Amino acid sequence: MDRSNVTNRFLLSQGRQVFVQEKSLDKPVKIVFIHGRCLSVRSWKRQFESELLDPFGLIAFDLFGHGSSDNTTDLHLYSLAGSVQLLLDLIDQLQLTNFILVGHSLGGHIALQALPRLPYCRGVFCMTMPLTIPIDFGKMYCNVNLLVNVYQANPTQTQLSAYIDSLFQSSASEKPLFVEDDFLRTDPAVHTGILQGLLAGDFGDEVDLIRTSGVPVALVQGEREQVHRLDYLNAFDLSLWREQPLLLPAAGHMVQWENPDLVNSLLVSFIAEVVSSQ
Repeated sequence: MDRSNVTNRFLLSQGRQVFVQEKSLDKPVKIVFIHGRCLSVRSWKRQFESELLDPFGLIAFDLFGHGSSDNTTDLHLYSLAGSVQLLLDLIDQLQLTNFILVGHSLGGHIALQALPRLPYCRGVFCMTMPLTIPIDFGKMYCNVNLLVNVYQANPTQTQLSAYIDSLFQSSASEKPLFVEDDFLRTDPAVHTGILQGLLAGDFGDEVDLIRTSGVPVALVQGEREQVHRLDYLNAFDLSLWREQPLLLPAAGHMVQWENPDLVNSLLVSFIAEVVSSQ
């Protein structure tokens, strides 16, 4: 990565340190990247490196319990609602008034959950499946047991390897080392906090949020996805950018890593359209 214009710092949110990576904050339109569960800002390396995104300010941060941000004993801060509050706090501290949210997996849920409270958000570009009420994990995920096994305090190396394999297309020859490192650095209590929030119903129906927010939303998936069931989206009639979920070739769940050129190109097109129309 060309780090000549990339800076790292810590901000405080609710008394805890949050790791923030930034680039070109003098640009009028900012992109805020939100990573997935057990990942970190490193999952956006190929976006921060991209010349296509040079016209924009780039901001990525580690969620509580992830990467270089603080862990916490307050499990609510690990829930969707707690992560939304963290996002809102950072947007307020950074005084963002013209921005796009880009979320991967859990980060996509956080972006969608935040929609009703983001008056300055121009659009949401997310790589996830919308959560519904009630949640149907069996329809959303290809292998629920795999996720149950790995989202615990001490998964075996076999379980962890199977999980990491599922994040990429089955033919992937390159699986970056940071993915396992990020998983092992993640506070295991994150999984409990997320689950407790879901069981408590502390989240909104994301299908309804997409329909009612008035904010343009793009849904993007790798066509070789091994975590989410792609046919899950067939049940919904959503008003989306380009009128449908976009399936990108040569990519699995880590679509922004496996096919970054296409993801970045689509993101630039999305921003151009949604900003010019508002």
